[in-house]
Amino acid sequence: MKGRILYSDVNKCIDVVNTTAVEKYKVVSKAQGLTDFQRRKKLEYKQLEDKSTENAHFVVDVDIAEFTSTKLDKQFYSILTILRHCGRIKQSRIGKVTRYILNPEGTE
Repeated sequence: MKGRILYSDVNKCIDVVNTTAVEKYKVVSKAQGLTDFQRRKKLEYKQLEDKSTENAHFVVDVDIAEFTSTKLDKQFYSILTILRHCGRIKQSRIGKVTRYILNPEGTE
């Protein structure tokens, strides 16, 4: 669909987004025993939630850069566009933050 992107590149992008989501929600689901850094991160994650992400898991660009060593280049964003087109993720922009909602309603 978009240039010469290989299936392996798309699968790597999916793995990166899934890894990011798992690591992020490990911190969010933890109730006790958090370090100061984790507590600040959890508060920051809660502040990013809004009406569109109320009962959904989502990641932002900063999360992907923080939890993985993946470059956020033009090809990565092209693959996110492909996933959005296929209905695997949903994009929500409020302010300057772009949220990528995982497994939007209607897809399983």
